[in-house]
Order: sequence, then structure tokens, then C-alpha cells
Amino acid sequence: MDLLAKCNVIDRIEGWVMPFWLADWGLAWERGGVVGVLRELWACVRRRNTWQFAFRRDGGWSGRDVERVLKGYHVRIFDRWFTKRELLFRVMRRQANWAEYLMYRAGVPLVGEVVNPGNLGARERHEGRMPRRWDERGGRRKGRSLWEDWVSVVGSVVGHISSVGGK
Repeated sequence: MDLLAKCNVIDRIEGWVMPFWLADWGLAWERGGVVGVLRELWACVRRRNTWQFAFRRDGGWSGRDVERVLKGYHVRIFDRWFTKRELLFRVMRRQANWAEYLMYRAGVPLVGEVVNPGNLGARERHEGRMPRRWDERGGRRKGRSLWEDWVSVVGSVVGHISSVGGK
């Protein structure tokens, strides 16, 4: 079984590419300029801007079920993996708290490190009901794309350079 998981080359490659693709480069620039972008780049290399979740395979949930729940709230899953006992995947760290809350609220049998202990009782507090899916709410804008972030960063750098050069 573990041998099959190791042969999943597509998800392994996706697991290394997506932290770069989904990183918030625009926010990194706003918070720290070039240093902020370099920090985000280093976080991508070390996968520090992601969070790994795992849930029991025998808990009544498939990977597809969990992905369907999270996708309805615009949480992107990548780097899917499995072992004999667990299914694992990653999300961006900035979405980890929300993803965990949604999974606990839906009843997904998570195992491993907890993002926010306040999420643990979400299912009981809401009697198993899920919030309205974002797709059903309408008017909500999805996160910025990599292209929009890079255009924003490049525009800010050019603006900064031109203002320094004009002095």
C-alpha cells in the first residue's frame, strides 16, 4: 500500500509546486518589500506556508468527500498522500484554521496536530449543520491569482525604483 503511495508522482510534484503557486506574494510584498518576498520564497521552499492534515481511512470519509466539503468554501487541497491507516493532504497555512473548523464541523475524523483547539467542539456547537457554502452566498470574490499577485509586486517594485530614482 505504501509503495502505491510513493508511485503517485503527479501529487508529489503538485505538492512542491502549489506552495509557490498559491503563496500570497502581494501580501508578502506589502508586509516587507523585497525581504518579505524572500521570506515567502523561503517559506515555500521549506513548506512552512502549508499545513498538513490527516484523517482516518476507516472513519467513513473518503478523500473525495473531504475535498468536496472544503472546495465549497474555496479551500484548495494539494499534496494528497495515503498510508495504511490515514489519508493526508496539505492546504495553505493561511486557510488551515478555516479548513480544520469546517472538517470538525462536518465530522471528519482528523488525527494529528490541531491548528486551533477552539475548533474541536465545532460539530457539537452547531449540531452537525454546515455554514452556507460560499458558492451559494454569491458576490464573494475568490482569492487573487498568482498572476495578479506578481503584477501587483512588479508594479510596486517599479514604482519604488522610479520614486527613488527621481529624488
